Order: sequence, then C-alpha cells, then structure tokens
Amino acid sequence: MEAAELRIGNIVFFHDTEMGGITYTHEEIIRGYEIQALEVDGYIRDVEVEPIPLTEEWLLKFGFKQDSYSYIKGVHQKIFSGLMKFDFNETLKDWEFSVGYITDITRILYVHQLQNLYFALTGEELTEE
Repeated sequence: MEAAELRIGNIVFFHDTEMGGITYTHEEIIRGYEIQALEVDGYIRDVEVEPIPLTEEWLLKFGFKQDSYSYIKGVHQKIFSGLMKFDFNETLKDWEFSVGYITDITRILYVHQLQNLYFALTGEELTEE
C-alpha cells in the first residue's frame, strides 16, 4: 500500500510488530504524525498497514441506507449536492459508485478510497455515524 493513497483520518488495518515481538491487530485511524513516521521512500514501513475492504457493514457505519440492492446517502454540502449510491458488482467483486442518474462512475474496493472520494466531492470528512 502506497503512503500517497492515505490522508489524515483514513481508516486502515494497523499491525504493530514493534512491541517486543507481540503483534497487535486492530483498526487504527491514521494521524499526521503516524504517516510521517511510517513513510519511507513513498511506502509505509515499520508497521504493516493494510486497506480495509469496503463492505455493507462499512457503508452502514458511514450513514448509507439500504434501498433494494443499493446503498444510498443524500449529501447536501456547499461543494456537492446529490445522491451517492453504491451497488455491489458480483462479477467484478467490487462496489460501483454512482451519483444521481450518472451510473458506474468508478469502482471502490477499500474504506480509505471511499473516504477520499467523499472528501474530494464534499470537502468534508466521512466518519462513522
């Protein structure tokens, strides 16, 4: 996973192997100082950081509501206003992102990608509700 993919506030799996050989595995919110400490040659080092796969559970945590086969969230911000929608593509095994009547804009595999997309569209952080 490249450090350039992450922003402060992204949620990732964080495996700490520096604690006397004991490995702790938990979800950790990346903070600015951690990214600085972990970035070496453009890649995250010293600890193992893995992306979290985007699932129905995560969409619900972020405030999306299930509507038939889709997960939707109405967003009304100064920068962006519209209906965000995710549908799971069984063939490709990923989530297809759509806005309003424009379908299949991009595919999202991981939680941090959804957080980054939301921030790019709205200028606000996507956090658990």
